[in-house]
Order: sequence, then C-alpha cells, then structure tokens
Amino acid sequence: MREGVTFESGNAVTAQDAEWSLRRAVTLHKTPSFILTQFGFTAENVGETIVADGNTISITTDRCLWRLYAGQQEAKRVRYAYCE
Repeated sequence: MREGVTFESGNAVTAQDAEWSLRRAVTLHKTPSFILTQFGFTAENVGETIVADGNTISITTDRCLWRLYAGQQEAKRVRYAYCE
C-alpha cells in the first residue's frame, strides 16, 4: 500500500483496511463478492487467503492469474503473478 493515502476523513488507508474490506465482501456474500469468489475466495478460506502485513496485502488464489491491476488510479502499473 502506498503511504500518504487517506480516506475522506483524513485517516490513513492501510493494508489492514483493504484486508478487512475484501474479507467482509466475501463473508457477507453481497456485491461485489462475485468478483472475488470467482478467484476461489470463500467465507471459509478468506482468513488465510487475504492477509495484511505492514504496508503489504497478500492475496493467494487457487487460480493461475497472469495480470493483476493495482487499481483504477494506477492502471499503468501492472503486477504479474506467475503460475507454478
């Protein structure tokens, strides 16, 4: 996560915030959970597959993914995930 990014309130956005939001979407099984569940996330495994540590959030899937985009703001920055 990039340092210095804040919510509208002025509070810092952290990897733990992203972790909580992604886990919550999957657990509640509401929109946009279908986007996340297609990568194999379930209410049962989300605690192990989406993990924040400091400024880093690790997302482990059961699918082979070639490109993961960092987000709308940074669409130019492409992250690659390699399959074993």
